[in-house]
Amino acid sequence: MIRNKYSVFSIILIILGVISVVYFYAGANKDEGYGEELITSASKPIKQKLDIFLSNVNKSVKYFNNEISKTGKKDIIPAKIDTLALNLLKNNNEIKGIVLFSDTLRYVFLNGNGSFVTTFATKSDTLLNWKRVDENLKKVSEWTDTYNFFLNKRNAKILENTPLKQGEVKWVKLTSEIPGRKDIILEVNHLKTSGNYNIYVAYIFQTDELSKFFLNKFYLKNPVISFFTDNGEVFTPIATDDTNTIKVIKKVENRVKEIFKTWKNNYNGSPHSYSFELDNKIFWTRVDTVKNSTGLKAFALTVSKNNLTGFYSKIKNVYLYLGILLIITGLVIILILTTKKRLKRSSKIKLPEKLNKSEILDLIKQGESEKVEFKSSLRYDYRQEKENKSLEDVILKSIASFSNAKGGTLFIGVKDDGEILGLENDFNTLKKKDVDYFELHLRSLIKNQFGINFSNHNLIIHFPEIDGKIIAVVQVAPASKPVYLKVKNKQGQWVEKFFVRSGNSSQEITSLKELEEYIKNRFGKQIIIN
Repeated sequence: MIRNKYSVFSIILIILGVISVVYFYAGANKDEGYGEELITSASKPIKQKLDIFLSNVNKSVKYFNNEISKTGKKDIIPAKIDTLALNLLKNNNEIKGIVLFSDTLRYVFLNGNGSFVTTFATKSDTLLNWKRVDENLKKVSEWTDTYNFFLNKRNAKILENTPLKQGEVKWVKLTSEIPGRKDIILEVNHLKTSGNYNIYVAYIFQTDELSKFFLNKFYLKNPVISFFTDNGEVFTPIATDDTNTIKVIKKVENRVKEIFKTWKNNYNGSPHSYSFELDNKIFWTRVDTVKNSTGLKAFALTVSKNNLTGFYSKIKNVYLYLGILLIITGLVIILILTTKKRLKRSSKIKLPEKLNKSEILDLIKQGESEKVEFKSSLRYDYRQEKENKSLEDVILKSIASFSNAKGGTLFIGVKDDGEILGLENDFNTLKKKDVDYFELHLRSLIKNQFGINFSNHNLIIHFPEIDGKIIAVVQVAPASKPVYLKVKNKQGQWVEKFFVRSGNSSQEITSLKELEEYIKNRFGKQIIIN
């Protein structure tokens, strides 16, 4: 089953590889592509990522807004809001903080890279007292700030001059007056709490974090992504500190603002592509709407034509390299499977099917042959009418002979002429006089002589009852390697002998030359003769 799965998998790899190579050569002599086609393809992953991003953000925002709406003016206190804000920021990495403001209060809660900072003040306060807290809202430190990025006069004015109806949402970009400090984007929500109290909740997003999020693993060179809000604002998250790059992005943003106006008047709701010239370069912009959005209307991806065509030229080469890799991988898997199968075919021992009573009677009736042998007993000597342990070596010799030949079946408890004797006399020579102990003793002999692997995997032993008498049936499979029988010679030394089945008897091969030839022909192996 596993091999079949790998075989199918390798074939699929080869087919995909061929398709990939054909795709490469099919487009090898064609133009790199039209700008509108390329920018359309490039914008699709941005749109997908944006949809997921907004869906996650909206779930968090909806929950927090609902909790705030349930409170009254007196309930908006740090102890209550801190817990809500902390849970929100823990569950949504894209939201970096929360600002609550009204005609009387100012509240900020920010993710401070491993800790959190917060402040709570009235509108009339000129100084802000900040405190840093851990994940359990325990105070770590505190300080007073004479400059507040979120609530300075300019940004506070922007927020307060962003009129919102109840339930309305707008996106606002705030710019820092301190060089080097990143701009932020706020999603501002207007809520009415119990007691008809108006409050604004702003969710904070850092522009550089947003840019990295959408353009991470996006391999186009110098792409620019801009957002168009319901209130007509355009903002472009920037992730770089390079002043030259920022200047170019600002120029692109200005052109995108014009494009958004054109798009709104002519293609509102429908995706559309635009091209324009800037600094002696051709740029392509794709404007598309966003789903799951509150306050955001659309986005635009802008890339220069050179960067677009260069990127897709590299992508086209990837099809060739990927196709070759897939084909080679598929062929290697097939080669490995074929080699393993061939090795298993030569080494795997296939046990015969267990004989039923009818088949056993037929074999006994046919008599001894190349693949059938009868033995009266395992260790009871019918001539001397007593126990004779040397007879056990005869049984082991028969097993070795079948193993080194084509396999066969050994019947114990059956005379040479086919008369059923049974194993009763053998049972009486053992410590426990039953068939279970007989099997245990027989397997122990086989294990000690040929090893436990041989005992477990090369033969089947069962004990049918024939004419009211129990016999032993030992079905031996052809071995994958030579099987030697260890016996003591006349001098009492252990020697190895090699037996094979020849006709209806077991024969020893004593000639080294003949032994070498037999093993080579039978097992495909060479032996070294000293």
